Amino acid sequence: LSKLNFVPQSIPVAQLQLRQGMDLKDIFETCNEFPGLRLNNLATAKSDEDNAIDTFVVEHFPINRTYGCCINRGSNVTIVSPSGVTEIGVSWYAYYLAKFGGFNLISKDIEIDSDEIDSFYNMSPKPLYDKKTREEYTSKDKEIIAIIDRKEQCRKDFLQDLKDMNSGKNSWVIIVTPHQKDSTNQTDFHFVYTTKDGANPTLSNEEKYSEFYQEFSSLMDNEFKLSSENKSSRYPLLKNNLAYRMSENGIDSNAFVLRLSTDLINFESCRLVIALQMAQVISSQFDNSRGVNPDDIKDLASIGFGYAENK
Repeated sequence: LSKLNFVPQSIPVAQLQLRQGMDLKDIFETCNEFPGLRLNNLATAKSDEDNAIDTFVVEHFPINRTYGCCINRGSNVTIVSPSGVTEIGVSWYAYYLAKFGGFNLISKDIEIDSDEIDSFYNMSPKPLYDKKTREEYTSKDKEIIAIIDRKEQCRKDFLQDLKDMNSGKNSWVIIVTPHQKDSTNQTDFHFVYTTKDGANPTLSNEEKYSEFYQEFSSLMDNEFKLSSENKSSRYPLLKNNLAYRMSENGIDSNAFVLRLSTDLINFESCRLVIALQMAQVISSQFDNSRGVNPDDIKDLASIGFGYAENK
């Protein structure tokens, strides 16, 4: 891995100011102008117990859809990052997890209205604006209606891409989102696929999933001393969870949520090695050890580096 080229997870604003001579106003305006760039605070990856110091950084993402990014590699596995807009580091980590495994990727990295976040992790029945539906506005509210229409289009595109890449019992959707470790929660990986009472599973092949979980949790513990929790009671699925919305929209697939700790995603020095090991287990269990196509990773060995996919 040390010989390959990666897009940096983030660049500190202080580094841009010192090395590039940019002031904060320039950086802020640039991030507003280009949807593939996002200004964020690394301190948000720490729990309130840590008293983390604000560290402003710029993140960079590939953008090829109204909602963010979609890469179809023809895999049985699709890695979905629905909350990258509000959670630092997770979209970057999901990108490389999918890249290492040769998996499909769907990542939401564009928010139409930052004042009214439209969650793709827990999808409300309809995208809202100031807590009202589209029908409650009049023809005078043209700007608001335009925002709602754009939100609806983003959702439609997102779900359609999911549907195009997944069909049947051999398809697996892994919804990747983060959680923060604290004194009451020291688990590194939380796996979830049911409601609080253990009902309404989002898997049709629980036997295959169980095999995967046993291999995954053992490997992470033995190799990296990282802990896992299956059917996490701390983070049960809610009725509007993306996994249920998929089913409602005719997307037939096994789906589960994998919550990774923000410490692993943002601060672990060997986080990409861990992502590689994760990808290998996922591939062997769910994708017939299909592995990566050389074309999917050729940019990692090039002199320059960046997000080469335009699929």
